[in-house]
Amino acid sequence: MLSTTLSVTVVCNVLINLLGMLGLLTYAWFLSAQRSRSSLESALLNFLVVMAACLGLRTYEWMFELNVFIDVLINVLVSLMPLFFLLYTERLMRRHAPFAIKVFTVGGAFFFSLMSMTRLMPNNDIILYAFVTYLVGFVLTVTVLLLTRNRRSLSPAENVMADAAAVSLWIMIPLFISEFKQFESIFRQRLGAIGALVFVVANLRAHTYQDRKRTVFGEMVSTLAQSMLMAICLYLVVGAPDHNLLLRTVVLAIVFVLLARIILRLRALELRTREAAFLDWVSQGAEISSLDAMIDSLRRFRAEEEYELIEGPELDGYDADKLLALIHSADNGTLRLADLKQISNSGAEEAVYAAEQCKDLMIKHGMNTACILRQEPPAFLLAHIPHAGHEEISSLEVGVIRRLARLMEQTPS
Repeated sequence: MLSTTLSVTVVCNVLINLLGMLGLLTYAWFLSAQRSRSSLESALLNFLVVMAACLGLRTYEWMFELNVFIDVLINVLVSLMPLFFLLYTERLMRRHAPFAIKVFTVGGAFFFSLMSMTRLMPNNDIILYAFVTYLVGFVLTVTVLLLTRNRRSLSPAENVMADAAAVSLWIMIPLFISEFKQFESIFRQRLGAIGALVFVVANLRAHTYQDRKRTVFGEMVSTLAQSMLMAICLYLVVGAPDHNLLLRTVVLAIVFVLLARIILRLRALELRTREAAFLDWVSQGAEISSLDAMIDSLRRFRAEEEYELIEGPELDGYDADKLLALIHSADNGTLRLADLKQISNSGAEEAVYAAEQCKDLMIKHGMNTACILRQEPPAFLLAHIPHAGHEEISSLEVGVIRRLARLMEQTPS
């Protein structure tokens, strides 16, 4: 049952946690969508899911009436977080942590999970302060472990991820501690979601060379500056009745800026992954014994996209010469359905006639892109490619396919 007494603070906390969970799950979805995952990515995915589960359950607890089982489950997951982070650190360093660190981490996780099940953690102040001390000790030991690694045994990206893990750990832990009600007088706002987003942003730096050159602290300073500017602008527009509301505005601005950085970087990585997959098909999967074989191999490789080879009887009823001339006149020799609609409105009779024929051919086969694969006898490639943000890359891919077809045509059998 939804609580009818949600205060401004609780509403703000719920919004922050939901946005934090969105950032974590977006990155987790990106990792899970990879065709093959390394043990490092699997360990990272597990840690992300645990953090997202904590934020989601905490949000449920705030929005609805307090549920003892949910409260216990949250505290158990929080107690196990150091263990999941250590597993991630071991995969990152490609070696096991020293036995003493394993015993300390596993023993602490087991003990405080047991205390959570008995509801002594975090309700008992002594147990809670012992848990905070355990977290501080864990941060110190893992930081030493990461900083004393053999850098030459890791790739540049892995070294960036290791540095990011050490720095983000120091930022995450104090922010996670703010989730306990005993520390409300210090923090005045629940900030655990920010710590989770900082960890994701820090990790994403390893994926591109330009981002690797930036330091985590430098990026956090930049994020804070952008957030303060956003909060001040909002304050000037709507005003802020008190300092607490201004603080919440700043916190929300930080969350929005971090989430925006995550989404933009993942979008860039998605485009890069698409490019790499196409290059992999060109270098290894492309069958070039015939046009039919090449298109079949492309269909198998890209299940989410459709390709159709149009030639011979399939062109009956169409003026192939006019189609060839129309597509030849297009930029990069590729026509999209949207381009045909513009040509149809141009008023030139021959161009309109050819555009209507090409449009009919595309719609008949449920496609949105066309190019020429062979002049004589005429052969066209129709494709249905999702164009949400992929227009330029898709056109280049179709251009490469067209070039392969021309090379096949010029090569003697």
